[in-house]
Amino acid sequence: MMTPDRDNRFRTTRREILRRQHDGFTRTRILRRYRTHLENLDRVLADLEDARIRERRVVPPQITQRLRQTEVAQEDPDLAQVVSTSRPSIDRVQDAVFDAQGRIMVEVSRLLGQPDWVSIEAEEGEALELETAHH
Repeated sequence: MMTPDRDNRFRTTRREILRRQHDGFTRTRILRRYRTHLENLDRVLADLEDARIRERRVVPPQITQRLRQTEVAQEDPDLAQVVSTSRPSIDRVQDAVFDAQGRIMVEVSRLLGQPDWVSIEAEEGEALELETAHH
């Protein structure tokens, strides 16, 4: 027989299980979206490399247009700003794409509960400062 106390614990446990399940689904959905962003950015980088091989200095309009329409450019203000200019240089767009990929990877690491390169660099910097201070 369920006592009120046991019934309460059961309901609390069930709620916790459902919350964790929901969090897991949400995390999976976000990770899937980030993977799509990274795939889109990789395609852009390949197109930029192709344009560079053809000795172009500015990004062909169709690439800029396609990049503007991606969800990642709509979510990343720095990337959006670079592609909002008319005829941006290949170097400028390539740098912005690399930076956007870096920001996404930091978010992915955070979601997975793993240290990302930003915190690793910060820890290494602190360790180096401590080492230098002791000598």
